[in-house]
Amino acid sequence: MRILNKISLVGVFVTSGLLAVGQCTPDPEYTTQGIYPNTDQGLPSGVVGEKYDQTITVIVPKDTNVTLTILGAETTVKVALTDITVTGIGGLPNDFSYDCVPTGCIFPGEQTGCMKIYSNSVLTDSQIGEYPLKVYLESEGKALGATHQQKDTLLGYTIKVDKTASIGSKTKNFGVSQNYPNPCSENTFVDLLSDGSTVLNFEIRNIVGEVIGHQELNRFSGNRKFEIDVSSFGSGTYFYVISDGESSVTNRLLVYK
Repeated sequence: MRILNKISLVGVFVTSGLLAVGQCTPDPEYTTQGIYPNTDQGLPSGVVGEKYDQTITVIVPKDTNVTLTILGAETTVKVALTDITVTGIGGLPNDFSYDCVPTGCIFPGEQTGCMKIYSNSVLTDSQIGEYPLKVYLESEGKALGATHQQKDTLLGYTIKVDKTASIGSKTKNFGVSQNYPNPCSENTFVDLLSDGSTVLNFEIRNIVGEVIGHQELNRFSGNRKFEIDVSSFGSGTYFYVISDGESSVTNRLLVYK
């Protein structure tokens, strides 16, 4: 009996934030297979003068349904996943690397791991641009008493390197970037754009919504870069809220120690 199979890989990867070079920690907020953020949400941008540091958390399912061609007829069967391996990432900016936990980027079925994409030094003007990525994958699984292997390429992620952080959320009077790096362990930065018409309030809240930090920002016009000291925060998910009394923007901030 000849079995031709195709195992779909692109639905089992997950993204969150990373720590030191060579180590990463899966985001505990996510417990099911998928991509967090998914390719529609995308990876955060890098900013000139800062290092890039981002984690991909991998949650591999126990099994997956695939269509096999058996004796000329297509049949859907359940394949028990042995592992999924990241064999390479194409399109990374110059001086970028990646590491995994487990070592070797071999992620067993029904297990959680992570992969870290990072720059080896601070980003420079020469790296400004957009970099579409190709994540090369190989999977192995068992079905109908046989071992099956499949190669695939995950598309849809792009790393963008900008001179300044992208102002992603805008209201009538101000705009707010996603903090960078995110996740962070000591300090992180937020770029604000204001028309100067109002005072801005800046709050940090924990996962249950309690305000654990507050600062009133003096009026300013144009772009400003603000530093957030998270050295006293425990690992976890936080939120920063910027408001002007009329509108507000809330973004998620991840701390890993």
